[in-house]
Amino acid sequence: MDQNLRKGDLAEHLGSYLLRPFAALAPVIRMDDHGIDAVATLLRRQSARSVVPEHSFYVQFKAASVTSIEYGGDKLDWLTQLRLPLFIASVDIRSGSIALYTTHLLSRQLTNDALSTRQAIVLSFGSKNTTADWDIRNGSTIHLPLGPAIMQWDVRSAAGVDFLHSAYSVLSPWLRCEDGNIALRPIGVCEWMTWETNAPPRSQGRAMSGSTVPRKGLVPDLTAMRPYVEKLGMNLMVGDGTSPDDVSLFIRLADFMERHGVSLKQPHVWRAMTQHWLETHAANDPKKQDPSES
Repeated sequence: MDQNLRKGDLAEHLGSYLLRPFAALAPVIRMDDHGIDAVATLLRRQSARSVVPEHSFYVQFKAASVTSIEYGGDKLDWLTQLRLPLFIASVDIRSGSIALYTTHLLSRQLTNDALSTRQAIVLSFGSKNTTADWDIRNGSTIHLPLGPAIMQWDVRSAAGVDFLHSAYSVLSPWLRCEDGNIALRPIGVCEWMTWETNAPPRSQGRAMSGSTVPRKGLVPDLTAMRPYVEKLGMNLMVGDGTSPDDVSLFIRLADFMERHGVSLKQPHVWRAMTQHWLETHAANDPKKQDPSES
Protein backbone atom coordinates (compact mmCIF):
# COMPACT_ATOMS: atom_id res chain seq x y z
CA MET A 1 0.00 0.00 0.00
CA ASP A 2 1.39 3.38 -1.05
CA GLN A 3 1.76 5.40 2.16
CA ASN A 4 1.89 8.72 0.29
CA LEU A 5 -1.47 7.99 -1.33
CA ARG A 6 -2.84 6.95 2.04
CA LYS A 7 -1.70 10.19 3.66
CA GLY A 8 -3.20 12.12 0.78
CA ASP A 9 -6.53 10.33 1.21
CA LEU A 10 -6.55 11.02 4.95
CA ALA A 11 -5.84 14.70 4.35
CA GLU A 12 -8.61 14.86 1.75
CA HIS A 13 -11.17 13.22 4.03
CA LEU A 14 -10.28 15.43 7.00
CA GLY A 15 -10.31 18.51 4.78
CA SER A 16 -13.74 17.62 3.44
CA TYR A 17 -15.05 17.17 6.98
CA LEU A 18 -13.70 20.59 8.01
CA LEU A 19 -15.26 22.34 5.00
CA ARG A 20 -18.73 20.86 5.41
CA PRO A 21 -19.89 23.20 8.23
CA PHE A 22 -20.08 26.07 5.71
CA ALA A 23 -20.05 24.40 2.26
CA ALA A 24 -21.92 21.68 0.39
CA LEU A 25 -19.31 19.36 -1.14
CA ALA A 26 -19.34 17.15 -4.22
CA PRO A 27 -16.15 15.04 -4.01
CA VAL A 28 -14.28 14.16 -7.21
CA ILE A 29 -13.26 10.50 -7.36
CA ARG A 30 -9.57 9.76 -7.92
CA MET A 31 -10.14 8.41 -11.43
CA ASP A 32 -11.53 11.82 -12.46
CA ASP A 33 -9.17 13.88 -10.30
CA HIS A 34 -7.13 16.14 -12.56
CA GLY A 35 -6.31 18.66 -9.85
CA ILE A 36 -9.70 19.19 -8.22
CA ASP A 37 -10.68 17.12 -5.19
CA ALA A 38 -14.11 18.65 -4.62
CA VAL A 39 -16.61 21.12 -5.99
CA ALA A 40 -17.88 23.18 -3.05
CA THR A 41 -20.80 25.57 -2.72
CA LEU A 42 -20.77 28.22 -0.01
CA LEU A 43 -23.79 28.14 2.33
CA ARG A 44 -25.49 31.18 3.85
CA ARG A 45 -27.61 30.83 6.97
CA GLN A 46 -31.19 31.90 6.23
CA SER A 47 -32.79 30.91 9.51
CA ALA A 48 -32.07 28.81 12.56
CA ARG A 49 -32.86 25.65 10.57
CA SER A 50 -32.10 26.47 6.94
CA VAL A 51 -29.18 27.48 4.74
CA VAL A 52 -29.07 28.81 1.18
CA PRO A 53 -26.43 27.68 -1.37
CA GLU A 54 -24.61 30.53 -3.10
CA HIS A 55 -21.27 30.68 -4.96
CA SER A 56 -19.48 27.50 -6.06
CA PHE A 57 -15.73 26.96 -6.15
CA TYR A 58 -13.08 24.28 -6.63
CA VAL A 59 -10.96 22.85 -3.81
CA GLN A 60 -7.67 21.00 -4.00
CA PHE A 61 -6.53 19.31 -0.76
CA LYS A 62 -2.86 18.90 0.12
CA ALA A 63 -1.19 17.43 3.19
CA ALA A 64 0.57 19.99 5.38
CA SER A 65 3.91 18.42 4.43
CA VAL A 66 3.49 19.65 0.84
CA THR A 67 5.30 22.98 0.38
CA SER A 68 4.61 23.71 -3.29
CA ILE A 69 2.56 22.63 -6.30
CA GLU A 70 3.90 22.72 -9.84
CA TYR A 71 1.76 23.02 -12.95
CA GLY A 72 3.30 22.51 -16.36
CA GLY A 73 2.23 21.43 -19.84
CA ASP A 74 -1.40 20.26 -19.93
CA LYS A 75 -1.78 20.97 -16.22
CA LEU A 76 -0.86 24.61 -16.77
CA ASP A 77 -3.37 24.89 -19.62
CA TRP A 78 -5.99 23.32 -17.35
CA LEU A 79 -5.18 25.74 -14.52
CA THR A 80 -5.54 28.84 -16.68
CA GLN A 81 -8.86 27.73 -18.21
CA LEU A 82 -10.79 27.08 -14.98
CA ARG A 83 -14.18 28.80 -14.91
CA LEU A 84 -14.67 28.64 -11.13
CA PRO A 85 -12.36 30.04 -8.44
CA LEU A 86 -9.74 27.56 -7.19
CA PHE A 87 -8.81 27.35 -3.50
CA ILE A 88 -6.10 25.13 -2.07
CA ALA A 89 -6.49 23.59 1.37
CA SER A 90 -3.44 22.55 3.39
CA VAL A 91 -4.53 19.90 5.91
CA ASP A 92 -2.59 19.05 9.06
CA ILE A 93 -3.70 15.61 10.22
CA ARG A 94 -1.73 15.75 13.49
CA SER A 95 -3.41 18.92 14.75
CA GLY A 96 -6.73 18.32 13.04
CA SER A 97 -6.51 21.72 11.39
CA ILE A 98 -6.75 23.23 7.92
CA ALA A 99 -5.52 26.37 6.18
CA LEU A 100 -7.40 27.59 3.11
CA TYR A 101 -5.52 29.54 0.42
CA THR A 102 -6.82 31.59 -2.46
CA THR A 103 -5.16 31.60 -5.89
CA HIS A 104 -5.87 35.33 -6.20
CA LEU A 105 -2.26 36.13 -7.09
CA LEU A 106 -2.58 33.78 -10.05
CA SER A 107 -5.56 35.85 -11.25
CA ARG A 108 -3.32 38.92 -11.29
CA GLN A 109 -0.70 37.12 -13.39
CA LEU A 110 -3.31 35.85 -15.83
CA THR A 111 -4.65 39.38 -16.23
CA ASN A 112 -1.37 40.75 -17.54
CA ASP A 113 -0.59 37.74 -19.75
CA ALA A 114 2.42 36.89 -17.57
CA LEU A 115 1.96 33.19 -18.29
CA SER A 116 1.69 33.47 -22.06
CA THR A 117 5.40 32.70 -22.52
CA ARG A 118 5.84 30.45 -19.47
CA GLN A 119 6.06 26.68 -19.45
CA ALA A 120 5.40 26.11 -15.75
CA ILE A 121 4.15 27.78 -12.61
CA VAL A 122 4.97 26.83 -9.02
CA LEU A 123 2.54 27.82 -6.25
CA SER A 124 4.24 27.90 -2.85
CA PHE A 125 2.89 27.71 0.70
CA GLY A 126 4.31 29.41 3.75
CA SER A 127 5.08 32.89 2.41
CA LYS A 128 3.42 36.08 3.64
CA ASN A 129 4.60 37.75 0.45
CA THR A 130 1.99 38.64 -2.17
CA THR A 131 4.19 39.35 -5.20
CA ALA A 132 5.53 37.03 -7.90
CA ASP A 133 9.12 35.76 -7.71
CA TRP A 134 10.46 35.25 -11.22
CA ASP A 135 13.05 32.51 -11.68
CA ILE A 136 16.01 34.45 -13.08
CA ARG A 137 17.91 31.27 -14.01
CA ASN A 138 15.06 29.87 -16.05
CA GLY A 139 12.62 32.28 -17.65
CA SER A 140 10.17 29.48 -18.46
CA THR A 141 9.05 29.08 -14.83
CA ILE A 142 7.27 31.52 -12.55
CA HIS A 143 7.29 31.00 -8.77
CA LEU A 144 4.19 32.45 -7.16
CA PRO A 145 3.56 32.51 -3.39
CA LEU A 146 0.02 31.82 -2.26
CA GLY A 147 0.38 34.47 0.43
CA PRO A 148 -1.20 34.10 3.85
CA ALA A 149 -4.11 31.69 4.31
CA ILE A 150 -7.49 33.40 4.00
CA MET A 151 -8.88 31.08 6.71
CA GLN A 152 -7.39 28.75 9.28
CA TRP A 153 -9.38 26.57 11.71
CA ASP A 154 -9.56 23.19 13.41
CA VAL A 155 -12.13 20.62 14.45
CA ARG A 156 -13.00 22.44 17.66
CA SER A 157 -13.62 25.84 16.01
CA ALA A 158 -15.59 24.19 13.17
CA ALA A 159 -18.09 23.01 15.78
CA GLY A 160 -18.69 26.56 17.04
CA VAL A 161 -22.18 28.06 16.90
CA ASP A 162 -21.05 31.11 14.91
CA PHE A 163 -18.55 29.34 12.65
CA LEU A 164 -20.80 29.25 9.56
CA HIS A 165 -21.40 33.00 9.84
CA SER A 166 -17.72 33.86 10.32
CA ALA A 167 -16.65 31.59 7.45
CA TYR A 168 -19.30 33.13 5.19
CA SER A 169 -18.12 36.67 6.04
CA VAL A 170 -14.63 35.78 4.81
CA LEU A 171 -15.40 33.57 1.81
CA SER A 172 -18.37 35.39 0.30
CA PRO A 173 -16.42 38.55 -0.69
CA TRP A 174 -13.58 36.36 -1.98
CA LEU A 175 -15.94 34.41 -4.23
CA ARG A 176 -17.64 37.55 -5.56
CA CYS A 177 -14.21 38.98 -6.33
CA GLU A 178 -12.84 35.89 -8.06
CA ASP A 179 -16.04 35.26 -10.05
CA GLY A 180 -15.72 38.82 -11.32
CA ASN A 181 -12.01 38.41 -12.08
CA ILE A 182 -12.67 35.31 -14.17
CA ALA A 183 -15.33 37.20 -16.14
CA LEU A 184 -13.04 40.23 -16.65
CA ARG A 185 -9.91 38.23 -17.45
CA PRO A 186 -10.40 38.32 -21.26
CA ILE A 187 -10.11 42.14 -21.22
CA GLY A 188 -7.14 42.20 -18.83
CA VAL A 189 -8.87 43.55 -15.72
CA CYS A 190 -8.56 42.21 -12.17
CA GLU A 191 -9.87 43.47 -8.83
CA TRP A 192 -6.84 43.55 -6.55
CA MET A 193 -7.26 42.43 -2.93
CA THR A 194 -5.18 42.46 0.23
CA TRP A 195 -5.99 40.21 3.16
CA GLU A 196 -5.21 38.77 6.55
CA THR A 197 -6.11 35.32 7.86
CA ASN A 198 -9.70 34.91 9.14
CA ALA A 199 -10.73 38.40 8.07
CA PRO A 200 -12.67 39.66 5.02
CA PRO A 201 -10.41 40.85 2.17
CA ARG A 202 -9.97 44.54 1.31
CA SER A 203 -10.29 45.76 -2.25
CA GLN A 204 -7.44 47.95 -3.54
CA GLY A 205 -9.16 48.81 -6.80
CA ARG A 206 -8.86 47.28 -10.23
CA ALA A 207 -5.57 46.44 -11.90
CA MET A 208 -5.34 46.49 -15.68
CA SER A 209 -2.82 44.99 -18.06
CA GLY A 210 0.06 47.37 -18.69
CA SER A 211 2.51 48.21 -21.43
CA THR A 212 4.30 44.88 -21.12
CA VAL A 213 1.36 43.14 -22.77
CA PRO A 214 1.62 42.81 -26.58
CA ARG A 215 -0.79 45.29 -28.15
CA LYS A 216 -3.93 43.55 -29.33
CA GLY A 217 -5.88 46.61 -30.43
CA LEU A 218 -9.37 47.40 -29.22
CA VAL A 219 -11.12 44.37 -30.70
CA PRO A 220 -11.00 42.10 -27.59
CA ASP A 221 -12.29 44.87 -25.31
CA LEU A 222 -15.02 45.97 -27.72
CA THR A 223 -16.09 42.38 -28.35
CA ALA A 224 -16.47 41.83 -24.60
CA MET A 225 -18.46 45.07 -24.36
CA ARG A 226 -20.85 44.28 -27.21
CA PRO A 227 -23.63 42.43 -25.34
CA TYR A 228 -23.67 45.13 -22.65
CA VAL A 229 -23.82 47.91 -25.25
CA GLU A 230 -26.70 46.12 -26.99
CA LYS A 231 -28.54 45.82 -23.66
CA LEU A 232 -27.89 49.51 -23.01
CA GLY A 233 -29.35 50.36 -26.41
CA MET A 234 -32.49 48.33 -25.73
CA ASN A 235 -32.95 50.06 -22.37
CA LEU A 236 -32.63 53.44 -24.08
CA MET A 237 -35.24 52.51 -26.68
CA VAL A 238 -37.86 51.47 -24.12
CA GLY A 239 -36.93 53.72 -21.19
CA ASP A 240 -39.15 56.63 -20.15
CA GLY A 241 -36.36 59.03 -19.27
CA THR A 242 -34.33 58.72 -22.48
CA SER A 243 -33.43 61.95 -24.27
CA PRO A 244 -32.42 62.50 -27.91
CA ASP A 245 -28.91 63.30 -26.65
CA ASP A 246 -28.77 59.88 -24.98
CA VAL A 247 -29.70 58.14 -28.22
CA SER A 248 -27.25 60.25 -30.23
CA LEU A 249 -24.43 59.27 -27.86
CA PHE A 250 -25.42 55.61 -28.22
CA ILE A 251 -25.26 55.93 -32.02
CA ARG A 252 -21.81 57.50 -31.76
CA LEU A 253 -20.64 54.67 -29.50
CA ALA A 254 -21.94 52.06 -31.97
CA ASP A 255 -20.20 53.90 -34.84
CA PHE A 256 -16.96 54.01 -32.83
CA MET A 257 -17.11 50.26 -32.25
CA GLU A 258 -17.83 49.57 -35.92
CA ARG A 259 -14.87 51.72 -37.05
CA HIS A 260 -12.62 49.57 -34.89
CA GLY A 261 -13.90 46.29 -36.28
CA VAL A 262 -16.72 45.31 -33.90
CA SER A 263 -20.31 45.85 -35.06
CA LEU A 264 -23.43 45.37 -33.00
CA LYS A 265 -25.36 42.26 -33.99
CA GLN A 266 -27.78 43.11 -36.83
CA PRO A 267 -26.51 46.72 -37.18
CA HIS A 268 -29.21 47.60 -39.74
CA VAL A 269 -31.87 46.82 -37.14
CA TRP A 270 -30.19 49.09 -34.59
CA ARG A 271 -29.93 51.92 -37.12
CA ALA A 272 -33.61 51.59 -38.00
CA MET A 273 -34.64 51.48 -34.31
CA THR A 274 -32.59 54.51 -33.29
CA GLN A 275 -33.69 56.51 -36.33
CA HIS A 276 -37.34 55.69 -35.68
CA TRP A 277 -36.93 56.69 -32.01
CA LEU A 278 -35.39 60.05 -32.94
CA GLU A 279 -38.05 60.81 -35.54
CA THR A 280 -40.91 59.83 -33.24
CA HIS A 281 -39.67 61.83 -30.28
CA ALA A 282 -38.74 64.83 -32.43
CA ALA A 283 -42.34 64.92 -33.70
CA ASN A 284 -43.62 64.87 -30.09
CA ASP A 285 -41.13 67.44 -28.78
CA PRO A 286 -43.01 70.75 -28.24
CA LYS A 287 -39.74 72.68 -28.46
CA LYS A 288 -39.35 71.64 -32.10
CA GLN A 289 -42.93 72.16 -33.27
CA ASP A 290 -43.77 74.91 -35.77
CA PRO A 291 -44.98 78.01 -33.81
CA SER A 292 -47.78 78.52 -36.40
CA GLU A 293 -49.32 75.21 -35.28
CA SER A 294 -49.86 76.46 -31.76
